[in-house]
Amino acid sequence: MRRAVLFLALILTLCGCSLARPEQDRPEQDRFVGFHLVYAPLPEGPLPPSEQVEGREDETGHFVFSGLEGQNCFVLRRTGESERYLASCFQVSSGGLNLHYSDEGEAVDFQAEAFCGPAEGEELGPEEDYACTAYRVYQRPDGSVYLNRYGDAFPLASGASQTEQVRTPYLEEGKSLMFEMNAGVTFRAVPRTARCVIRQLDEDGASVREDVLTAREAEALGEEEARFPLEPEAVCVMSVCEYEGGGVLREMHALSGAGEGERLAHLSPRFLDSRGLGYYAGITVEGPQGNGAEIPDIS
Repeated sequence: MRRAVLFLALILTLCGCSLARPEQDRPEQDRFVGFHLVYAPLPEGPLPPSEQVEGREDETGHFVFSGLEGQNCFVLRRTGESERYLASCFQVSSGGLNLHYSDEGEAVDFQAEAFCGPAEGEELGPEEDYACTAYRVYQRPDGSVYLNRYGDAFPLASGASQTEQVRTPYLEEGKSLMFEMNAGVTFRAVPRTARCVIRQLDEDGASVREDVLTAREAEALGEEEARFPLEPEAVCVMSVCEYEGGGVLREMHALSGAGEGERLAHLSPRFLDSRGLGYYAGITVEGPQGNGAEIPDIS
C-alpha cells in the first residue's frame, strides 16, 4: 500500500497536479507571483525531495535560482522612494500584461508564451528527451523571492498551457486587502534560427540595403540591441529568418517617425540560445526622412 501511495504522488507531480496540503504549510502572506521556466533534459529515476530555492537578483534586474538556469515569468511587488508598486520580471513574451489597483487590493493578469528547441549542435528537442518545467515562484512580505523545486512544478509539452489563479490576503496600513494573480503560460517547440537577414526595400520592392544578424551575434547582444542605418530611399524593412535545416519566415515592418526628420523600424526576430532557450533579439533600423512613398506590394 505504501508503494502505491508513493507512486500516485509521483504521477500527480509529473502531471502538474499536487496532493491537497493544509493552508498553513505555506505562509499566508507569501504571494504566488508567477513562474520560472527551465528547459532541461528529463530527469532519470525518482525525483529528489522538494526544496525551496532562493532567488538572487542579478545586475539586469532578473532573478537567478541556483541549479535552475531558465527564464523569469512573474510580477513582483517593489518599494520605491515613496510608494509600493507592481513590476514585471519577464524574459519571455508577456502576451498582454495587465496590472490593476483598487480599494480592494491589487490584481495581475498575464498569459506568457515560452518557446524552446534543440540545444546548439543537437537534434533532440522538446518532443524527445527535453521538457520545459514551470516552477511556481513566491514573494515573501520582506520582498525576497523563492520557488519550490519539484514539489511545486509542472512539465509542459509543446502546445500545452497552464493557468494558475491564486488570491492572497495581505495587510497594508492596518487594512485587509487582497492580491489576485491570474498567470498563464504556453510552451511551444520551434526550429533553431540560423540568421536573420534585414532587407530595406524601395517603393518598387527592390532591395537597397541588406544586413545580417547571425544566431551567435544575437546571443552576444545580451540586453543590448543591434542597430543598422536606414537608407533614404527605403520605404519599409523586411526581415527574413532562415532556419537550420531549411525553411524561412518573412515579415514586413513599417517605418514610423522618430523625431524631426527621422524614421525607424523595430524588429524582434526569435532565436534560440546555446541551451535551446528561446528569446527575442532587439533590432532597430533608423535613418533620415525619405520620400514618403507607399510600402510596395511584394506578395
